[in-house]
Amino acid sequence: MSQTELDYLQSELEFEEKMTVNEYADLIFELFPINDLHINTLGLCGEAGEFANKLKKRLYKDISNAELIDELGDVLWHVAQCAKLLNTDMQTLMVRSLRKTKSRNSVTLICRH
Repeated sequence: MSQTELDYLQSELEFEEKMTVNEYADLIFELFPINDLHINTLGLCGEAGEFANKLKKRLYKDISNAELIDELGDVLWHVAQCAKLLNTDMQTLMVRSLRKTKSRNSVTLICRH
């Protein structure tokens, strides 16, 4: 491998380590766009099922955190695709989710007292 190729790979690795969630989503969509929300939703459900299945198997088999993380990454891949198809970005999705969680937590805290 030439020095130019090595330099390119190094710069790609550095970018991957520092990329934002929105850069990740854009890159995912560029690399392998699936322009159908239904297909991505089914993919999301399938990948979440694979994650759950590995977690279940972990009860009686040696399943590493790395294996679970890989499956969770596949879930994230489909979430990024769905977000793009719904004309939003990952940062906005995260903020909306956090706000929704906080509002539910406030209700829960009120109900507990």
